[in-house]
Amino acid sequence: MRRLTAPPTPRRRVSRRKGLRVAAVGLIILVAVVIGYLGSAPTPDRLPSDVLAQAPALLGQEIRVRGIVTGWDPGNSTFLLSDTADGGVTLPAVYTQGLPHEIRTGKEAVVLGTLREAAGGYRIEVREVIVGHPK
Repeated sequence: MRRLTAPPTPRRRVSRRKGLRVAAVGLIILVAVVIGYLGSAPTPDRLPSDVLAQAPALLGQEIRVRGIVTGWDPGNSTFLLSDTADGGVTLPAVYTQGLPHEIRTGKEAVVLGTLREAAGGYRIEVREVIVGHPK
C-alpha cells in the first residue's frame, strides 16, 4: 500500500525571508546611526573674520570661534578675539560667568557661544572658553 504524504513545507524559504528582513532592518538601523553620528559631528572652529563676514546667517546660532585675544576687560567680562595677534578685525566676546584668569592679550582662545547683534556690530555670548597658547 502506498502511503500518502503531504508535500514538504517550504520552511527554508520562510526562514530565509525572515532572515533577510532582519538583516535589512539591521542595515537600515546601522545606516541611520551612522548618519546621526555624522550629522552631530562638531562644527569646525571659525575665525572671527569668517564669523563677521557671515554674521547675518549665523545670528542666533551656537558657533565655535578660535582667535587670539587682542584685548580684555575683566570688569565687564568682555574680551576681543582676532584672527591674528596684531588686531585687525575683532569680534567681542562676553562671558557672563567671569573671565578665566588665563585670559590675557596674545593668548589663543576657543569659545563656544551664540552670535548676537550688538550696538554697531555683533558679539558672541560665550557659554564655554578654552584658553591656550598662540600657535
